[in-house]
Amino acid sequence: MNPYRNSATHLSTAQALVTSINGSIQSHQLVVDCGANHHIFNSTSFFLSISEITNITVSTDDSNGSLNAHGIGIVIILCNSTKLTLKNCLYVPHLNCSLVSLLDIFGNQLTINQKGIYFSLVTNGKILLRGCISNRLMYFDYSLPRGLLSLNSTTLWHNHFGHRGPTPFKRLGLPLGSINCITCNLNKDHPLLFCHEFEPANLPLDCVHIYLVSKPPHPLYQGFNTLSRL
Repeated sequence: MNPYRNSATHLSTAQALVTSINGSIQSHQLVVDCGANHHIFNSTSFFLSISEITNITVSTDDSNGSLNAHGIGIVIILCNSTKLTLKNCLYVPHLNCSLVSLLDIFGNQLTINQKGIYFSLVTNGKILLRGCISNRLMYFDYSLPRGLLSLNSTTLWHNHFGHRGPTPFKRLGLPLGSINCITCNLNKDHPLLFCHEFEPANLPLDCVHIYLVSKPPHPLYQGFNTLSRL
């Protein structure tokens, strides 16, 4: 059962206002958006879990007009030693930045304190976010829980398990996202491209990968079935 099916249906006509940003944003900064209805992230590396969607449009205020959200899921970020679990986050890969919806996190139970270019967001007497203001936008630093990036990388699992399709991901409960694998694309056109052309492998998964990546079935294909049960 897909836990996000009802959410995706409910959000089918949802739109979020995305602020256009000139200049660069540091890789470990997010923007607090007072106008966004939903949290919006531009990379699957943020997501703890994600489901594909096709019926949600995100409105922008620049020449891009509107963009399609490709997924919806759960994101966990750490801010000032506080863990925030964000639900129903939209994955929009072509945005310049990732946005955290102020209304979705705090609702009406929120106080914003500002001193010069610095701000803090306080709820129930507790400071949850601190950051700085630039170009009328509120930026804050974040980090991801240890291990989350590797765990949530669909491409990483795809490579480790021998460039398999979505079925093993579903069976193992691993994150399932969009995969655009150069190796697989090349292999479709050149079935024997990778035979006897690998570098020496030092790790067990690398050895399994060597035997599983080639187009013709290999006797060690059953090794994947064994590996999937570990």
